[in-house]
Amino acid sequence: MLLCRRCPLPCSDGTALADVPRSSPEHGVRPDTRSRPDDPPLRAADRPPAAGRGPVRGAGAGRSPALGGLYAAYYAALGAFFPFLPLFYRAHGLSGLEIGALAAVSPALALFAQPLWAGIADARGQRRGVLLCVLAGSGAAAPLFLLARGFPAYLLCAAALALCSTSVAPLADSLTIVHLGGARERYARVRLWGAAGFALCTAAMGALLLRQGLAVIFIVYSAGIAAALLLATLSPPGVAPPSQRRRLWDALPELWRATDYRAFVGVACVLQLASSANNAFLSLYVHALGSSTWVIGLAWAVAAAFEVPVMALAPRFAERLGPRRVLTLALGVYALRYALFGALAARGPAWILGLQLGQGLSFGLFYTTAVPYVSRLAPAHLQTSAQAVYAAATQGATAIIGTLLAGLIFDAFGPQAVYAWASAAAAVAAVTLLVSRLPLAPGREGGRATASAAPGR
Repeated sequence: MLLCRRCPLPCSDGTALADVPRSSPEHGVRPDTRSRPDDPPLRAADRPPAAGRGPVRGAGAGRSPALGGLYAAYYAALGAFFPFLPLFYRAHGLSGLEIGALAAVSPALALFAQPLWAGIADARGQRRGVLLCVLAGSGAAAPLFLLARGFPAYLLCAAALALCSTSVAPLADSLTIVHLGGARERYARVRLWGAAGFALCTAAMGALLLRQGLAVIFIVYSAGIAAALLLATLSPPGVAPPSQRRRLWDALPELWRATDYRAFVGVACVLQLASSANNAFLSLYVHALGSSTWVIGLAWAVAAAFEVPVMALAPRFAERLGPRRVLTLALGVYALRYALFGALAARGPAWILGLQLGQGLSFGLFYTTAVPYVSRLAPAHLQTSAQAVYAAATQGATAIIGTLLAGLIFDAFGPQAVYAWASAAAAVAAVTLLVSRLPLAPGREGGRATASAAPGR
């Protein structure tokens, strides 16, 4: 039997290796598991995957209710906590610069924590196990805020929380992408449950905080994380075979040599300068306009609720237009929405809520298209590290700069100037991606890279 140099199937172009066992390391592939006349029938679980399509699953391939529930619970916890944390800081007498510094703690630690946790997941091949660890740490750290007093104590609490919480999303994304296999475009249909959970919980918390103190946000957050922890135990294990496990210090050079991956991460970092300013100061801006916590909760909820249909339709847009065009469109919407929000939000709550639809459109399109796009651009055997490095770069150094700079602008010139700056940064990102040479729709096994970035070289 003649075997192809690149796969265990009979060669169709005449290039073959004769008399070499199918399991020989010279082929660099898995042993041949095709049925022969004297072999017993293969069970469905033992059949080899089809070329380029990832693991074979049944009719429900890529479907995991536990993953959808995990996203819903985690982002519901985030919705109860994240939009109202700046109000908690402000109520305890912190300045805009101090609030910006506390907001920068999370991206500062994400810069190191995300690649570290992802490196452990890739090296050990245990994505779900590492996800369970960071969820447990996040739930345990949040109540520490209730014991803290003053900026230094809040700084320590923010650091303890960020050490684990910043890695939940990239680990969950990696687990989902691996579970989906060749159907990565279905990621948006799983992730939209997170948007739904965020929207419902943020709206409910805005109403609850009219009767309860802001301290309740930490209790609800921990309860949501506990639910996410339970659902994570029911999620697919995401265990990588030993041949696909890489140590962190091996993964980073390979990712750096993936030139398309590196270029897109740079564009996303420019966007993060803008979005970190919005994330840190939207609630304070709306509160400064005289709106209640209920309006603040609704503002975040409207954006997240609109993300649900956008995320459901995003794969269709990406298939028709190509992911790069969809991402460029999302960046343009970001720039327009920030400019309009800074100029028109003062006209009243109706304008605030209406303009938040633009946030749902831009985030829904960008996030759910960027995660599969990053997966395609990165080497196939470094999926967890690729998502974590992408998250660490965008939510790390650039988010630190973005939040601190926004804090300085907020104190010196006011919130409208913060949104003018955010609009300019998003516009730069949009133009950069528009004129870039990144592929419209990268291939299934990653984008352009040097030869040395290939596995095993």
